[in-house]
Amino acid sequence: MLRGLLLSILISSGHISHAQSSVNSDQGAKYQVINPNIVQIEPRLTLYCWPGSKSCYLLETALRQWATDNNFILEHQSLIKRHHWRRLAKARLVAQIMEIDDQFRPALYHHLHQANQVIDSDEQLFQLVETTGLDHIRFTNLFYAAETNQALNNIQQRANRLSISGVPSLLVGDKWLLDAKSNKTSRSFINTIDQLIAAP
Repeated sequence: MLRGLLLSILISSGHISHAQSSVNSDQGAKYQVINPNIVQIEPRLTLYCWPGSKSCYLLETALRQWATDNNFILEHQSLIKRHHWRRLAKARLVAQIMEIDDQFRPALYHHLHQANQVIDSDEQLFQLVETTGLDHIRFTNLFYAAETNQALNNIQQRANRLSISGVPSLLVGDKWLLDAKSNKTSRSFINTIDQLIAAP
């Protein structure tokens, strides 16, 4: 109550903007400050997801459009929070390495969530890649490469340092961290980003 009254006084006296007051009141509820010393925000979003998640796919689709409209770079990082997540996480990383992610991502979504077909083995994954007309031989070789496993481990280690506990989670400009516990919808994620980057 007292904190809200103080904010109202500061706003009315011009000492704090409406945008800044909204951001301050949302801290902890909508986002966490990861790097408070960052002043110049890099126009980059880093989305931590699992490719088998429908909500992750829908959020990434919305963020891709937002990033295009606002001249931000959007990076997807696949996490492994459960053992069975590793296959699809590594598949998405391979698609990024091969620069075929724009083709692979919707094909995987269609297979899992529209055709309702599972991928329970490496062979089923490689068959999907082959049926989409992508280079399945190179895909297979990269999938089993030691460098790919190391890159995936590096992603997981950074996520652990950030204390990311679930997906989707979103790092904005390496300063703020948003997650699905506090932002239940794609619209909530985007509204929070808008507030953060608009604040002075």
